Amino acid sequence: MEAKKSGFKFSNPKLVELEYRTLENETSNYDKFEKIETETKVSRPTEKENVQNAHSNRAVVALTVKMGDEEEKKYPFHFLITMKANFFWEENFSEKIIDNLLKINAPALLFSYIRPIIAEMTGYGFETLHLPFIDFSKLKNEDTK
Repeated sequence: MEAKKSGFKFSNPKLVELEYRTLENETSNYDKFEKIETETKVSRPTEKENVQNAHSNRAVVALTVKMGDEEEKKYPFHFLITMKANFFWEENFSEKIIDNLLKINAPALLFSYIRPIIAEMTGYGFETLHLPFIDFSKLKNEDTK
């Protein structure tokens, strides 16, 4: 059975921000997944931009992932990383489906690019941090409450 290509496409993700610091706290006994913060930003063209641009079925999605800070000192490191990509879709998608693709699928895709970067960085001097999967559908539902 041949796999069907999706009508939802993306550009090569771009690393736009990367901050990593080791902290004074040299502990290896830390709860790795207690507090991983994520923030998703979706930017779509305005009505005026849509009129001026022939390709209005597009958006830019940026995902920021953060863990640890100097005040908490729960973790031996701090990181903040942001990746973004352009997303495009065909005309036949409903607005509800586009909303889900941009707020659930797009950040999940970007997260898959962030995970190996974090694993690589934390593996130098500490136990490698393998970020868990995140259910972005639950995060989307929390945003709409």
